[in-house]
Amino acid sequence: MHSVVSKAQTSQSERETVWITGQILNASYELWDFAKTGYFENERLSITLKGDGSFDKEIPLEGHQELYLYINNDAITLYVQAGDTVEINWDENDFDNTFEVKSPSITKNNDLQLNLKLYREFRKPFMALNKKLWNKRDTTRYVKYQWINKQLNEELTAIVNDNDFSPSSSRYDKFIYQTFFKYLSFLKEYDLLNTYEFILGKDLKLALEPSRAYQFLSMPKSFKRLNKQAFDLSPIYRKFLFSYIRFTKSINGFTLHRPSSNMKEQEDIAPFTPVWDSYYAGMRALKIYSIRDWFVTKLIFFSFRYNSFKESEEVLQDFLPKCKTLFYKDTLLSSYKYFEKLKPGSRAPDFTLQNEQGKEITLSDFRGKVVYIDFWGVGCGPCIVDIKNYVPKLHQKYQDREVAFVNICVDADEARWKKSLERYQLHGTNLIAEGWTKHPVCKSYNISGIPHYLIVDQNGNIIDNNAPRPQELIQNVPNDIDKALESNR
Repeated sequence: MHSVVSKAQTSQSERETVWITGQILNASYELWDFAKTGYFENERLSITLKGDGSFDKEIPLEGHQELYLYINNDAITLYVQAGDTVEINWDENDFDNTFEVKSPSITKNNDLQLNLKLYREFRKPFMALNKKLWNKRDTTRYVKYQWINKQLNEELTAIVNDNDFSPSSSRYDKFIYQTFFKYLSFLKEYDLLNTYEFILGKDLKLALEPSRAYQFLSMPKSFKRLNKQAFDLSPIYRKFLFSYIRFTKSINGFTLHRPSSNMKEQEDIAPFTPVWDSYYAGMRALKIYSIRDWFVTKLIFFSFRYNSFKESEEVLQDFLPKCKTLFYKDTLLSSYKYFEKLKPGSRAPDFTLQNEQGKEITLSDFRGKVVYIDFWGVGCGPCIVDIKNYVPKLHQKYQDREVAFVNICVDADEARWKKSLERYQLHGTNLIAEGWTKHPVCKSYNISGIPHYLIVDQNGNIIDNNAPRPQELIQNVPNDIDKALESNR
């Protein structure tokens, strides 16, 4: 989550902030990390504690967002909006009995208490449901739907039982949307979305019926209808919308047809390109310009991080003259100047990091070799799968060639990193960039997700800033490493 987006948005929202204040007693650290959602990406932030554990920080915020408080080995979510003041206090030695959130605003304070109540009552059941759905994914589809529907009813019931609940007040709409789309995401994940719809209990239905949120959610297949209110109020709705449009197999009734292998060669079949498919799906399905332009802008940011630079750039150039929202167009133009630094052929940003012996290593030390850089983490499941199953085979494949393997750990302190190196026997040049998105190296290479791989040529220029994973490099011949080695002969 690089700051390029927030910088581009400063002109629009320089006065849109939220104040975070409070005190942490018996803290053994000086920095407290948390994160906030945004219309395009999440951003990880830090608060510096004063000598007595108190803190006071103003952070920019656009509209209604979520704060993820990394506390007590968990992520506590708070719904906030620009203009809020939120006070957070706890004692590290007695978290369960001392943690509190409050606000000087009576209305906001009531919202925070409901927010905290939902966390305490439903965080663990939600995580347990997530685990059960995964572990018992072979269970019949209807039974899985029943599990999800039951828990949705329970959480919505807790909202309507709040002392101040009034369906005529839009204050509660955000809680209803957040809860509904949180569980709707389960239906999507387990391919239940187009088969089942939520059924609410009679009393719950009567309590919710007057609300604008329920009037929308009670429509058949409501998730296929754009809702500007839900878009503005609910980060979870925006997340669902972005995911649904990118991964749905049917848009407006037309499913994508792939030719059989015996189809005539001369037929003109466009290649399958996920970014272009998602782009056209969004342009076609989203009829509200501001939401459409948000979707494509977010898609382009996502694509520059995870897909081909060339394809991402082509989608950007196609969209710019079609973008109706000046703010999104300006954001894209401003951010492209940053993404362009990682364009294939550009000089790879140099860095200096320490290896496990404490020696400083720079990227320029590998000049004359093709460099395969692996940004990984000890807590990253896919990273460990690669390291255990495919990295050794890749190293073996190029053991006698001019190829350097540089592994940069981003999510651990030195002790945990060294322990993991010993455990996984990770060979190559091992370096640490502690702090992840806050570290200069991760910022330079725009690393917001791991594993992330890059290939740099013998002259220090980028070949691919979103390089294939080790398994793909083993299977594909010739790959970009092979081509770079051949070109240097």
